[in-house]
Amino acid sequence: MTEHRKNDYGGFSTDGTEANLRSNEEHKTEGLRVKNAVNRAQQKHMERESGARYSELFRLPYYLPVTFTVIDPMHNLLLGTAKHIMKVWKKNKVTSEAIFRQIQKRVDAMAMPNDIGRIPGKIESGFSGFTAQQWKTWVCCMSQFALKGLINETHYNIWMKFATACGMLCSKVITRTDLENGEKALIEFCSMFEAEYGNKHCTVNMHLHLHLKQCILDFGPVYSFWCFSFERYNGILGSFHTNNKLTEVGVQIMRRFLQGRQLRDLPDMLDCESPFNDSSRVTMKEQYRELFPMGSSELGDESYCLSSRSHHSFETTATDIDFSESGCVELLPPETQRCLSPEEVNDVKNMASVIYPSSEISTVFLCCEFSERVKLYDEVIGVASSRSTRSSCAQAKWFVEGSDQPALDAPLRPCIVRQLFRCQIRIADSSGVRLVSHILARVKWLTLHPERFFFGHPVEVWSLEYEDSGPSDIIPVQRFAKRCATCDYRVKFPYCRARGERVGIVVPVSGDSVSE
Repeated sequence: MTEHRKNDYGGFSTDGTEANLRSNEEHKTEGLRVKNAVNRAQQKHMERESGARYSELFRLPYYLPVTFTVIDPMHNLLLGTAKHIMKVWKKNKVTSEAIFRQIQKRVDAMAMPNDIGRIPGKIESGFSGFTAQQWKTWVCCMSQFALKGLINETHYNIWMKFATACGMLCSKVITRTDLENGEKALIEFCSMFEAEYGNKHCTVNMHLHLHLKQCILDFGPVYSFWCFSFERYNGILGSFHTNNKLTEVGVQIMRRFLQGRQLRDLPDMLDCESPFNDSSRVTMKEQYRELFPMGSSELGDESYCLSSRSHHSFETTATDIDFSESGCVELLPPETQRCLSPEEVNDVKNMASVIYPSSEISTVFLCCEFSERVKLYDEVIGVASSRSTRSSCAQAKWFVEGSDQPALDAPLRPCIVRQLFRCQIRIADSSGVRLVSHILARVKWLTLHPERFFFGHPVEVWSLEYEDSGPSDIIPVQRFAKRCATCDYRVKFPYCRARGERVGIVVPVSGDSVSE
């Protein structure tokens, strides 16, 4: 009997990796050799030895079998390694039912932005039944805070390396520096994992972590190629009603799919006037929009692009920055009108002098439109006193510690949104006098805490008190960087007594309304 030998996936290093990688031509050659095997048994043996299998795609001159093999970060990081770590911890008794209950208690205290949602009460059962989106929320947003102090420091540090890498790589916008740091953190995690638990627990997913960087360089940020959108489509297609006849299900699903797409792809020629409603002169396109508003169909517009958020609004100068109301920011209905107080007018003028340093602020119109929500790129930010209160905490670059005046080069600092409004400002510069519309926010800035980085990046600790009101309270919405998950929690710091100190936990998060 042949003894089964488990593959050894240990030994994590990128030194000399490029020299050892198989080229596209080598893989094609191996695949052709496997194709020409004498019999099926020999073919299977050659496939195991070479790791190559012939495909008809090899006949395409432009097909690159190695380059075009993409590692899916959703299965590789979230459904793969994250889930595997929890299994190893349960097996090695790193966690217990009591620890799971404490983790669940901390997670339940977290207030996540409205479109991200909460992790259900499954942690007590050992993370059973978690979806990929729930794993992402747990790994990138909640785990650093929820695990601190509940497990051994060695195991926590290993997890922190993995969570840090996922936070950097699972982003809509990624820089080369973040990509380098993310790969470095993954390699350190794999090495620490192997040293602590042994190579018998190292998996092929951990080996594939070393190739994620190249996939991102080839195909862009993970949001452009991971399987969240495909899984969502599978869920949508699976929800279609059929007659449950196995021979017809595929045809019925495809018929519904094509019907939905054809309705969405009607050309703009529908702008012609409708012959059925001449009196009101309603166009066919308007009638079509009434019947099929965006997002109303079962399919909707499922294709998504990377975040259009650019980094220009965080530069240190205001020369080329457009802070006016534009396509990237939208005040959402319903809107109410109210007049600004004299103090609010002065704060708006002070804000305008920062973003228009070379212009004269001649007039701030008193009547403004207020709303409870604003859409910045693809993320919705709400007011603390509204139903969108869970989306009211955000990081912004505006407040300067120890200064009465805001600045564009200020460090990131969390704030709570109190009001959102549209304001008209008349400015005069070298090009003349013009009226500019702005979407502004009135915020409260959180106060620094001496143990700000107690949990490690990106989790931050802030005092529950707020900074005194001042000119920095009025801020252009474009200065918001990321929304934050928040938690009012009692933490036992080294200097605290038994009960600990009640503080605010702030975790920056990325919106995922289009990820699944």
